[in-house]
Amino acid sequence: MGEAGGLRRGAWHALVVVAFGLCTTPAYAHFLDRFLPFSPEQSDQCASGDWAGHRNRLYDAGVNLTGDYAASFLGNPVGGQARGFAYAGMFTLGVDFDLEKLVGFTGSSVYTSLAWATGRSLSTEYIGNDFAASTIFGGDSLRLYRMYVQQKVFDGDVVFRAGRIVTGNDFAVSPLYNVFLSLSMNGNPVSLLLNDSAFQAIPLAAWGARVAYAHGDSGWYARFGAYNGSARELGLGSAHGVDFGFDPAVSTLLIGESGVKVPAATGALAGQYRIGGYFDTGALPTLADPDETGHGLYTVYALVDQQLTQHENCDDPARGLSAFAAFAAAPRQELSLISYFGAAGLVYKGLIDGRGDDQLGINLAYGAISSASEGSYEMATELTYVVAVTPWMTVQPDVQVIVHPGIPTTLVVGGAINMGF
Repeated sequence: MGEAGGLRRGAWHALVVVAFGLCTTPAYAHFLDRFLPFSPEQSDQCASGDWAGHRNRLYDAGVNLTGDYAASFLGNPVGGQARGFAYAGMFTLGVDFDLEKLVGFTGSSVYTSLAWATGRSLSTEYIGNDFAASTIFGGDSLRLYRMYVQQKVFDGDVVFRAGRIVTGNDFAVSPLYNVFLSLSMNGNPVSLLLNDSAFQAIPLAAWGARVAYAHGDSGWYARFGAYNGSARELGLGSAHGVDFGFDPAVSTLLIGESGVKVPAATGALAGQYRIGGYFDTGALPTLADPDETGHGLYTVYALVDQQLTQHENCDDPARGLSAFAAFAAAPRQELSLISYFGAAGLVYKGLIDGRGDDQLGINLAYGAISSASEGSYEMATELTYVVAVTPWMTVQPDVQVIVHPGIPTTLVVGGAINMGF
């Protein structure tokens, strides 16, 4: 439809957001999920309050409405295969049901949501690189996103999920990654997605099941999941997320992760240390010849987050400087685009006095491209600043530099907005 059509769809996105006028809420494992689910005590921080009490009554009855809108506006004035500009937007709307409140099923919940993606990819159309400059781009369609049942047992220490769930929301995630706009680290280390499309992120989901265990006050946890790998054939443009085909004989993605998480507290710095990996049981096309297939694709990873400083006399113990590092390896080079991936970065929450919810982030990511694809490497660095304009809206100026042999070194500039509902 071209650039004019994309801009018109972006305008419609913004119009829908304004028309809904819902309450925003400050996220789970993605840029779009920067805002937490609504609860009555947050109603004074919402764009539309508590809807004259109706939203609070729905919440108390067990019905929770959630939503997010995010948009990026990026251009590459220097480098890339061509110079250009791209808008990408994502609007999500969810309805969650607390079955304990509704029908007395203790610890049970149902989650459903839709995702409406529009716009274009700057990386695909103009730069030609692998680490997409905008994590918000998710195709151009309206899709069913999540649809699953969750059950908590043993006082919430064990949590089961089953249904259409999202691998990238449950594994290899960190709130520090959410600060960034580039797909190189936002949400998850990008090699996990590029090496196997069965490892999915918004707006894609797959049939699957996941169990998570948290060991009381020790901070130790473990989680395991199995996901329908044949969902890779559905893609962004097909069936609008309502093709419920399931064929575990074709492919199943098996994934596990374990680690220790220490929450921030006054006088105690937050930290998270974890290891994990996945294995795909299916036959995958080789990079050198897509008509040939191979088995045994796997990836292992190690992730570290550590708060380094903490503001004194501050009500928010998470305010301060934090660092993160990530490493992933996928030795089967004939099947994996990124053989080795590493990233490190810093995030400072509340650097400026009076701006306690703003976040400054800098990140450097490097991926060794498989020799089977005749690549060498890609490196991306990003400097970004998230301005908390209101409790329900952020504005984010962003600068990226992308280095990929064979493509002129690229400067990406622009920004993003993020609103919750």
